[in-house]
Amino acid sequence: MAVKYANLLSNGRIGDYDIPNRMIMAPMTRFRVTTEGVPEKSNALYYSQRASAGLMICESLYVEPRGIQEAVTAGIYSDEQIEGWRYVTDQVHSEGGLIFAQLAHAGRLSHPTFQPDGALPIAPSAIAEGVMSRLNDPETGEIIYAPAVTPRAMETDEVREMVQEYKRAALRARKAGFDGVEIHCGSGHLHRQFLQASTNFREDEYGGSIANRCRFLIETLEAIIPELGSGKVGVKISPNFAYNGMTGTHEETLETYEYLCNALMPFNLAYLYVQNPVWNMFFGPEDYDPIVHIREHYSNTLLGGGELDRDSGEAALASKTCDYIVFGRRFIANPDLPKRIAIDAPENAWDDETLYTPGDSGFTDYTTMDEEAAAAAAASASA
Repeated sequence: MAVKYANLLSNGRIGDYDIPNRMIMAPMTRFRVTTEGVPEKSNALYYSQRASAGLMICESLYVEPRGIQEAVTAGIYSDEQIEGWRYVTDQVHSEGGLIFAQLAHAGRLSHPTFQPDGALPIAPSAIAEGVMSRLNDPETGEIIYAPAVTPRAMETDEVREMVQEYKRAALRARKAGFDGVEIHCGSGHLHRQFLQASTNFREDEYGGSIANRCRFLIETLEAIIPELGSGKVGVKISPNFAYNGMTGTHEETLETYEYLCNALMPFNLAYLYVQNPVWNMFFGPEDYDPIVHIREHYSNTLLGGGELDRDSGEAALASKTCDYIVFGRRFIANPDLPKRIAIDAPENAWDDETLYTPGDSGFTDYTTMDEEAAAAAAASASA
């Protein structure tokens, strides 16, 4: 009998690793680390619960203190953070899982509240349009939003130094036991701020032409790959995602990402991950599918994500639109998602109210099918 989700359940190879299925867990900030950006035992439990994913991509890890976007988010720049993530990766590996670290820098998305000495955030150019900062009310602790401050444009030497900062962060991620790293070049973070013409008005070698705007990402890869190997490095992009003030013209998007695809091919990356926005926060034609577009110009390993479910994900694999499917909230609510898909079992629904709140509720308390069966058996026995 034919297997209903044969493509999702088929094994594969991402970079240096053979993996048991084509279901990837998305990088999702969950706001569950300490105020110093250090993971705790609950983080280890959360990731180890989901280790049956073909690959997990960790939540954003900020590469330096100036890169912090908001409170209670993770870093990979201190010894305490390295030690905390080492405990997480050990637990994941004990469950047979693989986990990459997503390396990120907020750039202009940060705020003086999070900057050393209250300085201005740094960015390719001094542009703040469309950005809101997510802060904590000092009295209530509740989330409040405030207009972003105008960032300070980085000097040319600072851009080159930031390349080295990413290299150091990649080495720290390796020390913490991660199986590889992903460069976050989407959702309005620093690498995308360089990539996009609407946020990069520079006149040096990191601005102006498409090649110059891509240079920061290319140089970051050139710095990291000799240290980790190309099979342990991925890149995330979100070409038409308007989140965090990222807007532009559709024509410029097509040109930029077609150039970038050609530039990335020789690196033989572990993967290129394309995020298709689903929040009604996109620009360009509504029928533009960035995964389809990138597939036309990138023939190496491609990950696709954006509110795909088991049926649309299976169809995308069958059509060769991408090679692996990235699931986000489905993995939050279903730690055993691959098992559920394997037997076509129902999925738990996620709770929107607890996606981004402190504590274990909505984090480590979603049940597996085995736990549900055990609970049912216990209830039956006591009846």
